[in-house]
Amino acid sequence: MPDSSALDVLIGLALLFAAFSLGVSRINEAVLGFLHYRGRRLESELRRLLGGRPPGGAPSDPGDAPTDVAAELLDGPLRAMRTAGRDATSVDMADHPAVQRTWAAVSRARRLRLPSYVPSTAFARALLDRVDPPARAMLAQLRPNALPAHIADEIREHYQIAYDAARRSLDEGSAQALYDAMPVDHPTGRVVAAALMSAVGSGTVGTLEDGLTALPPSLEKDALTAAVIRTGGDREKIITELAQWYDDAMDRLSGWYKRRIAVFLLSYAIVLSAVFNLDAVAISRALWQDGTVRDAAVTASQAQAGQAAADGSTTANSTPGDSATTGSGDANSGDAGFRCRRG
Repeated sequence: MPDSSALDVLIGLALLFAAFSLGVSRINEAVLGFLHYRGRRLESELRRLLGGRPPGGAPSDPGDAPTDVAAELLDGPLRAMRTAGRDATSVDMADHPAVQRTWAAVSRARRLRLPSYVPSTAFARALLDRVDPPARAMLAQLRPNALPAHIADEIREHYQIAYDAARRSLDEGSAQALYDAMPVDHPTGRVVAAALMSAVGSGTVGTLEDGLTALPPSLEKDALTAAVIRTGGDREKIITELAQWYDDAMDRLSGWYKRRIAVFLLSYAIVLSAVFNLDAVAISRALWQDGTVRDAAVTASQAQAGQAAADGSTTANSTPGDSATTGSGDANSGDAGFRCRRG
């Protein structure tokens, strides 16, 4: 049987480098978590896309505070992303403007509980709801041509007038008039009209054009305008296009993040190698010359391999839901925190 010393040395080095790599990865995750790095990077990217003021930046006109769309979304429809799994209520982002100093930004991120990712579909729906309120989508379902065929022409004409008035100015009064004009023998339409009255509230609901005009100049405004033109105003198609645009933006952020994390990992590796005096040549010589050390390294490697095989068997026997849960952790220190693809 040939001498296996060379193979044992390679096994020992592989075990050492694997343990060192795991240690560097854990240190990196601890630092990123302490600094809330993913949440801060995601917020910065959202502000870039949505036209928000950069951290520490001053508005061009001191008397005119810019619209902070990112804060509005994270304080409103996306607030659940900041409070998931916690009982305490998160503070309002509007009360904690972005700052530039590192430690002040870390403290702010901890108070705000910034999310490390936002699903693309949730982002698209939240943004579209801000520009085109759901009440307008309900009004589109109440078009006169959707009335049943048996409705008399006189009732249909009266309903057309109420519908046109609601389209011009959708408020509490026009919604009530539309509900009153809805034929009694069309129960589905009356249910939607009643829901419309609740959605309108006491103010006037703006149109999609008003919402687009009110948005600050930004990449998101350009993308949303293009999506509206391409889809002809179809709400679900707009959401699909916005979600794809958001995914593309997060892909670019993920690439930048991977490159930055590679620099962090290299820095940690250099520091740890110097601190612990990790000399691969000296370690190889020790493994080659000392059979006891070599045998111990091989035994440890076999134990790790057996543990990995046992863990793999346990995972294979678990339910699909459990596998999905355990597979969504922080094993990958790359872009897992930014990307959330649509299923």
